[in-house]
Amino acid sequence: MKLLKTIAIALMVMGIGQSLSAQNFYLKARGGYGWGVSKDGYYVDLGQGKVTADGYQEQIYTSIGAGIPVGISAGYYLNDNIGAEVDFTYLFGNTVTVADYNVPNVIMQNIDVYTRQYRVAPTIIMSTGHSKTFSVYTKVGFVLPVGGYSMVNADVTQYMPNPADQTQMIPVEVNAEQKMYGKFSLGFKGVLGMEYKLNEKLSVFAEIEGVYLNIKRKKSEMTKYVVNGNDALSSYEPKVVNYKDKIQVDQSGNPVNANEALSTTSPYSKQGINLGFTYYF
Repeated sequence: MKLLKTIAIALMVMGIGQSLSAQNFYLKARGGYGWGVSKDGYYVDLGQGKVTADGYQEQIYTSIGAGIPVGISAGYYLNDNIGAEVDFTYLFGNTVTVADYNVPNVIMQNIDVYTRQYRVAPTIIMSTGHSKTFSVYTKVGFVLPVGGYSMVNADVTQYMPNPADQTQMIPVEVNAEQKMYGKFSLGFKGVLGMEYKLNEKLSVFAEIEGVYLNIKRKKSEMTKYVVNGNDALSSYEPKVVNYKDKIQVDQSGNPVNANEALSTTSPYSKQGINLGFTYYF
């Protein structure tokens, strides 16, 4: 009889423990908007910066990380104040101008970039008390891009000598699209948020989020190349370029391998706001 009582008490304690533990698990869904910060000059192969009407060239500083992030998070509170969370995000990046180069009767070009990117972010969360009706929390952790690409769109008009009359210059119009892929990169994120409980299971929240991330180029692929309205992609070489920290060059300084180029780093940092809801199990 004593043994049965002991087993019953143990099962009851285990049940309570499991119930309390389950309430510490949660899922979040959110969306938001971010503005580019920690901006830098984005290097592009066809030229960079901006040429002004008065004959000056200036750099364009931007971040490709601006845009709309949507995501879900899974987390667990170890106690009322400290927990761990893993965030999964997909970024719909804004289209940003990285080159606006216009020398009349010589060359005109406009180059835009946007990104589509998957990210994973493991974080530590610290709260004033997640069981309270209203709480304030902060999160700090890492950002790891795990998939996606950046698309470069270039519209270029360059004036070339007319084959029939070398004294005349005629425009050659090129529209090109190039997909950029990045190497493994590690960034950081910080969040300040507040949460309001609607009931025992459901809460709403608002956050201020900062993501600080630079990504080094790994590979690019030319996906569109149109010259004077005619598709010329089949004749464009090299279609794929691999980016490295060190490449071999000839005596003129040109790469020995045409499909190799020096790698550069592009900025993807942003600050923004998120809105969403939390479901506690």
